[in-house]
Amino acid sequence: MNRFFKLCAVLVSGCLLLMGSSCSSSNGNTVIVVAPGAGGGLVSRFVYVGNSDKTVSIFIVDDASGELRHHGYVETVGTAYSLALDPLNRFLFVGSDSTLTLSVFAIDGTTGGLTPVPGSPFSTAGVSLGVDVSPGGEFVYTADDIGRVSAFTVDPTSGSLTPIPGSPFITGFAPNSIAVHPSGKFVLVANFNSTTVSVFSIDPTSGVLASVPGSPFGTGFGPVSVTTDPAGKFVFVANFSNASVSAYAMDMATGTLTEVAGSPFAAGTVPFAVAVDPTGAFAYVANRDSDDVSVYAIDPTTGVLTETAGSPFAAGDGPSFIAIADSGEHAYVTNLETEEVSEFAVDSLTGALTPTGVIRARSNPQAIAILSGTAVATYIPTFAYTANREDGTVSGFQIDELSGSLTELASSPFPAGASPFFINASPSGDFIYVANENSDDVSGYTRDSLTGDLTAVAGSPFPAGNGPLSTSVDPSGRFAYSANFISGDVSGFTIDPASGALTKISGSPFGAGTEPHQVVFDPTGRFAYVPNLLSDNVSAFNVHPTTGALTPITGSPFATGKGPRSAAVDPTGRFLTVGNNIGDSISVFAIDAITGALTSVGADLASGNGPNSVTVGTSRKFSYIASSGSGDITEYSIDAMTGVHALLAGSPVASGSGTFSISIDPSGMFAYTANASSDDVSAFIVDGLTGELAPIFPGIFPAGDDPRSIVATGRMK
Repeated sequence: MNRFFKLCAVLVSGCLLLMGSSCSSSNGNTVIVVAPGAGGGLVSRFVYVGNSDKTVSIFIVDDASGELRHHGYVETVGTAYSLALDPLNRFLFVGSDSTLTLSVFAIDGTTGGLTPVPGSPFSTAGVSLGVDVSPGGEFVYTADDIGRVSAFTVDPTSGSLTPIPGSPFITGFAPNSIAVHPSGKFVLVANFNSTTVSVFSIDPTSGVLASVPGSPFGTGFGPVSVTTDPAGKFVFVANFSNASVSAYAMDMATGTLTEVAGSPFAAGTVPFAVAVDPTGAFAYVANRDSDDVSVYAIDPTTGVLTETAGSPFAAGDGPSFIAIADSGEHAYVTNLETEEVSEFAVDSLTGALTPTGVIRARSNPQAIAILSGTAVATYIPTFAYTANREDGTVSGFQIDELSGSLTELASSPFPAGASPFFINASPSGDFIYVANENSDDVSGYTRDSLTGDLTAVAGSPFPAGNGPLSTSVDPSGRFAYSANFISGDVSGFTIDPASGALTKISGSPFGAGTEPHQVVFDPTGRFAYVPNLLSDNVSAFNVHPTTGALTPITGSPFATGKGPRSAAVDPTGRFLTVGNNIGDSISVFAIDAITGALTSVGADLASGNGPNSVTVGTSRKFSYIASSGSGDITEYSIDAMTGVHALLAGSPVASGSGTFSISIDPSGMFAYTANASSDDVSAFIVDGLTGELAPIFPGIFPAGDDPRSIVATGRMK
């Protein structure tokens, strides 16, 4: 590993969440801490991951499988190296090592969305190397790189911060981690350069800190992460410089620490994070340089650590943080070097980890926080829309959430521009955009969340390039793009979050190949890919997280099969599938996690006649190709490790005459095709286990004249 970053970690204590964080410090060490979760029937709903590119990634959690699903990202003022959730899951606190600020976001409990609170970001005494919240949510504390703790009171309604009198409070040298005790009576700070842990008492009324008797307490060399068990009886510290974990018994009345017998305990190479599961039975240490996780059983009486059989367990390259779900059944590790999150199943008896999957993150992921609740986060299908090329309209349908059948909206169809070709929706479904091929513009609509009715956005249609065939919205919902097949470029727009209006991005349009037909994004929102029909390649771009500007990726364009017309990135962000319209085939590529460059995965595979549309199921395991010449859908399985595609038994499945587009609703339960020649839509049930599509009955629904594309939307609960 050749990239080193200044990092630090945090712990959140409190009965309603399990989380952790990381941030940066001047000594180049990553640390992470996880707070004890409550369990008690709570389930994980969303995961937040802080990234060095000044963003926080949002993931939806499948609580049954433990799989994460990308749900966009938000920008922060500085690098997002430390995160903390308040106990009621109202606010997310984001510390930065690049600015003297602490950002605060209000959390939408239904969607997991983040919105900056009034006054954010708030000034701190130093860079926020760690951040943590008291169990009642009244106080928030940050540790900075020159040995101080900034303290604030939290407004319970707005989330705004007010400095506590006497703040900042002096701690040891180069603190790398801060943790509030589960009782709310104490704050613990791991001081890397002092080789100590400072313990402070918290005034319950004011939040003022005072050193406890005997503080600071000696640790191993380079303490970088501190946490407690859920009961607060024991304190654990990961020691960066001597590959060990120190364990202490804590006097619950005074806060005094006493090292347990046998401490420190051996860990892997460069331990960067220590975490305890919600039951308090197991401790976990992420070892950055040995690329693994050490797991220990905790003696409930003495606090002694005994390594679990099979430990350490392999992780990705540069594991920098580990978090355990409140259910105790799943664990997540952010890997600094491979820019991925590893997913594990947890053995409830031994604490052992079994790998279950990998999903991409954004640049240098470190900090992580898990938001829990009493119900899983799921999508419900709501509405579907087709772009009808010949009659210049958009047809709208309500989706029956149980059967998947369609009922045309009473107000449908809705007027569009000349030759509407491709239709797409923002991630929230609030805005719908249509590329109008012959009027060289994009129509924008707001969608009524209850009725599905579309209303033209003020200023719509918006000028695009020459011959826009498709429109796409990035995963953050802030940028829209059209692929202009005649002018051979991509028009980029910013989206007004309130109105949905489009404003051209500086530098737009961005050059592509010959006859670009679509813009697709990896789910992190870092990279964009454009299949170019007549140059037989894919143009690849970096997406600027602030401006949305596109810059070519080194090596772009990348050769494909004959006549690439469509593409899709799988939900993990690791593989790109390209449909080659002229070659009747698909090309599959592995996506480089760091650069976004493409590497071919095996030879092209045969598909239907004239593949026009590619999509990947929400389960990560299957992809689908709609072909107009053969009027069918070719189904493939996807190897999770290699990306290799294989035809499913029974593939292809008949769809309709001139099938031009396929869309899977956000719940993953139903698939729909727009059939251009028969002027209708076919509907299918998606088998989540086998990936096979089965027509629903009745499964054919009339649309407008020459429907070229379809998009299905949903809502979260």
